[in-house]
Amino acid sequence: MKLRILDNSVRLRLLRSEVEEFARDGKVRAKTHFAPSAILEYSLEAGDVAEPHVSFENSWVRVVVPKTMANAWTSSGDVGIKGQCGKIEILVEKDYQRTHVKTPLDHDLHPNPRKKL
Repeated sequence: MKLRILDNSVRLRLLRSEVEEFARDGKVRAKTHFAPSAILEYSLEAGDVAEPHVSFENSWVRVVVPKTMANAWTSSGDVGIKGQCGKIEILVEKDYQRTHVKTPLDHDLHPNPRKKL
């Protein structure tokens, strides 16, 4: 799972296997180890919320989306889930294959609908 923070926006991009895990377990988590005692954790969870929500506490970025949105997203060709939490824009997306450059993760990226066959 990729985490991108730009000003007041938080974006998560998930591989196919992570979308499958999210659909199955209702959550997916990742960590970045900057040092033994400096770890940034981030997660996507399906929860009992009315709108997408993001929080940051104890070095953990937590994005929670409504279960109905999560189910619709994981079981369809929809690209993403978009929301607003206060001043923070939230975007959760499926990570697609590049159209012109191969990457080592291509096997786990979603097929790009714009890719020429």
